[in-house]
Amino acid sequence: MPSGKAAPMTRPEALRLRRTYPDSDEFWHVIDQEGENIGVIADHRGHTGPDRPGWFWGISVFGLPQPGRFRGHERTREEAMARIREEWPSYRRQYSEEHYERRRSEHRGREVQWRGTR
Repeated sequence: MPSGKAAPMTRPEALRLRRTYPDSDEFWHVIDQEGENIGVIADHRGHTGPDRPGWFWGISVFGLPQPGRFRGHERTREEAMARIREEWPSYRRQYSEEHYERRRSEHRGREVQWRGTR
């Protein structure tokens, strides 16, 4: 993992949800205070057994690695969001400010390039 000074981090309580699709309550992006997508929450209840919680959650930022502890399943969307808020500080501390901002910049460049090809 890159080392160095940890980058400024969105406070967990500032994270918010945004629907992935306007008319669906099944797929959500988790957005930080900069408007960046830092995670996802998805309703998998129709795809899991009765003994497994049905709401998937995961933290994944700018193509950075997603170790197993930063994804999982919870019983409700609210519990999934609570887990993301709980795990976000640990995930974020893995990366120096320089590394995180470099990846953010690369991500934005790819996003602009992708939009230009549509």
